[in-house]
Amino acid sequence: AYIVAGDVDFIATVEVDSPAKVKTAAATHIQGIDGIEDTQTYVAMD
Repeated sequence: AYIVAGDVDFIATVEVDSPAKVKTAAATHIQGIDGIEDTQTYVAMD
């Protein structure tokens, strides 16, 4: 579990096959959820 404070309400962790698929996941799946007004995307790579 993570503690979230500040300008964000929650954190979503998404695993994709390639960095290019991050845009599709955010634009299609996350931003399509009712009530989502804005997203910020950060990529962490090993």
